[in-house]
Amino acid sequence: MSDPSSSSSDSSTDSADSDERLQDYDEDVYYPPTGTYQNSPSTTYPQNIQTPGTPSAPTLPGLQELKSSPMDAEPGPSRGPFKFGKPPPKRKVSPEPVKKLRLLIYNAFQIVTPTDEMDVRFLAGRDQGRVVVFSDEQRGGVGLAVDENGIIEFMGNSMELRDKYEGYDVERYIDASKMTIMPGFIDAHTHPIWVADRLEEFKDMLERTPEEEQPKHKYNEGAIDIAINTSHTDDEAIYASLVKRLRRMVKSGTVFVECKSGYALLWEEEVRLLKLLNRAKEQFKNMLDMSITYFGGHIRPGFNVGDAAREIIFKQLPRIKKLGETKGLQVHNIDVYCDPGVYGIDEAKHILEAGHEIGMSINFHADEFSRMGSAEMGAELGARAISCLQRVSNRGIKMMSESGTIAVLLPASAYMKRQDFPHARKLIRRKVPVALGSDFSPSISCYSMPMVMNMACACMGMSMEEALIAATLNAAATIDNTGLHGAVAVGKYADLVLIEAPRWEHIIWQFGTHNDLISFVIKKGKIVKGLYPDSSIYIETHRSLHDDSEAMDVSSD
Repeated sequence: MSDPSSSSSDSSTDSADSDERLQDYDEDVYYPPTGTYQNSPSTTYPQNIQTPGTPSAPTLPGLQELKSSPMDAEPGPSRGPFKFGKPPPKRKVSPEPVKKLRLLIYNAFQIVTPTDEMDVRFLAGRDQGRVVVFSDEQRGGVGLAVDENGIIEFMGNSMELRDKYEGYDVERYIDASKMTIMPGFIDAHTHPIWVADRLEEFKDMLERTPEEEQPKHKYNEGAIDIAINTSHTDDEAIYASLVKRLRRMVKSGTVFVECKSGYALLWEEEVRLLKLLNRAKEQFKNMLDMSITYFGGHIRPGFNVGDAAREIIFKQLPRIKKLGETKGLQVHNIDVYCDPGVYGIDEAKHILEAGHEIGMSINFHADEFSRMGSAEMGAELGARAISCLQRVSNRGIKMMSESGTIAVLLPASAYMKRQDFPHARKLIRRKVPVALGSDFSPSISCYSMPMVMNMACACMGMSMEEALIAATLNAAATIDNTGLHGAVAVGKYADLVLIEAPRWEHIIWQFGTHNDLISFVIKKGKIVKGLYPDSSIYIETHRSLHDDSEAMDVSSD
């Protein structure tokens, strides 16, 4: 992104027209912005710092026309030509066909992103505490352009956007006045497919003092009850509940989600859940990316650990591989619950290795209730991500840092179960990249990443910058194989959230108000929440989720 301070002065020598436009603009005087937004030390953008006693900036000719164009009413999307009050300088007619854009956003207060570079996979240590903030109030705010493939092709101030894209065929404009642009949220850990709930367990927990720990067998019984209920429910009912949950995630700003199976009693039922997740992945492909995790290594009723591990390794995983080759079944990750009373270190290791051998990424539960050394085992295997980690050892942290294994922390889970919170500060200090997940499940009723970020700050001591990076770039690194998600940067997908606020921090600070703050959710340049959504997602009745006025209303689900 170019320095916006250079575009106006350079254009003054191009033509008499541009001289006339800038005749009231003194190049020798610094005109400060009206706001004071401090950029990260890592950014190359100009520091917008208020200087006392300096004169206010004159209104640039044509700038107000830009702010009110192409809409004369409230900010929002608009179709049609990008009109300006003053015609641009004459240009030579090109024989080339008119160039096209999928989306052009302009007039925003800020763009915030973990990084503006393409090749940064994740951030750790002190780097996780810095974000890039770009603002330029003098030149109409900031924005970006999205090409026909949903990729961001340019970021700059509104005047640069006007000059660069005048004459383009733009499918959709968004006047982002009073808004801030940020990456769409990525949920690195969910259990979205099941029937019934675990409300009674929550009520039972509230009757105990915090010091009275829930008996472990009671916790296991609750998970088994959910699996029994799910096994007795038909496919369409299970799928309808899954669709409802995914919609609500999108409304909360989530654009990419990891989805686990696991609430099944038998192999055939596990495959049924994987097939339903694949069906949802196809149905929501223009609205929400899904990374599907095989979680056969979950709690089962009356199971022998050794027999269950052999069943998974020698029967279930080979069948999943065959279904992938013959039926196109997509399974991206392998998970196992490595904790006392479920799977031990040896069984978990063999399961994870077997899954990895057929192309699955290792992404599993570890060290939640007891310090077993499962983080060390995962780091030795080169695990992509390890979740929970309340009881992780210092040696496990060191090994995760050396292997580049990402810690997926679940503050909403610890909050709702009244458990100890993971040691986020220790992990960050020792340069383990930290991601966040909601742990949305029968026992954790939170699917909102803004609320998860707030809990990460308030309960685990993370800064707002660390939490934002954990819920975007670092979360993407746990499930994204393309490197095109998790940041607002040229060359990455335009997966965006636009909030009605002058600063990005409001999305974390305003706890529980995210549905009111979020004006637009954008997936690859297509509006999936906001006025007149673009994506054509249909459920089995072929009723568009976006043309339906209730589709994005949580209260109607």
